Amino acid sequence: MFASATKKTITVDDIAVVIQKLSARSLDKANEARQIAVGAVTKQLGAEFLRSIREDRKDQKDDAPVEKTPEQKRKERYASYDRETVLQMGVVEWDNPTPLREGLADLDENAATTLYEAILELSLPSEELVGKDSKPSISS
Repeated sequence: MFASATKKTITVDDIAVVIQKLSARSLDKANEARQIAVGAVTKQLGAEFLRSIREDRKDQKDDAPVEKTPEQKRKERYASYDRETVLQMGVVEWDNPTPLREGLADLDENAATTLYEAILELSLPSEELVGKDSKPSISS
């Protein structure tokens, strides 16, 4: 029931990192941060550029639909969440002398991606439950 009680230790480049499951509220914040970032980029690109992208997509939709691989589905699902927010809320501690907040800002791409995906894997319901009635039962 309480997300923060679910923790996992993973190793990234010989450093043990403790991550935790994100709460529904934290996932919402990460999703909102991602939407804000996408909105900012969209605004910078301008209306004409966005129209051309939509036109290209219309042309592609005329083709037969292509079944996505499990990896493509997973990446698409994870893309809904802001990586920095997920890392800040999901990394609890590590066995490195670098202070956690400073270290998170200095992660290389591979380490950041590994941690981001591990936190989301721990936090999101399994693919099989998505779209199904997966609400927990309430007993009296």
